[in-house]
Amino acid sequence: MRWVEADNYHLTWAFLGEVDDDGIMSLHRLLKSELQGERRIQAVAKGLTGLPKFEEPRVVVCGVRGRDEAEESRRAALETRLKASFAARGFVADRRSSGPHITLGRVQAATEWTGLSDRMGPARNREFAHFSITSLTLYESQLRREGSLYLPLQSYELRG
Repeated sequence: MRWVEADNYHLTWAFLGEVDDDGIMSLHRLLKSELQGERRIQAVAKGLTGLPKFEEPRVVVCGVRGRDEAEESRRAALETRLKASFAARGFVADRRSSGPHITLGRVQAATEWTGLSDRMGPARNREFAHFSITSLTLYESQLRREGSLYLPLQSYELRG
């Protein structure tokens, strides 16, 4: 298991794959427009799981949702709106993702699956932290031998 370094933790809402420079500029304009006036979201990091499936995880993640029903409704509506805007411009979010999450570690070999889901089981519904989503950041991820590097390209502040 290769654990993500704490300074690389970030909340993933959508993974768009390879995007060229023109696409990045298009995403910047889209996000700037869509997020204008959007309020901060009160959130909770809750539940460990594995992707692409719990029983044979390649990635261990913690889910993120709105702190209560109203905040989750706002978060989900924003996610739906952003993904629809992405799709309308030809960007398709990876469907294998289980929704907003924080990546904690990557399984290096299939032999590491053994017992991992059992060890994660008690934490499937555990709340780990409450926090405010104060901005969204467009990242470039670079896969490297020593682990992924996440480069922030542009941040979009949400109003208080």
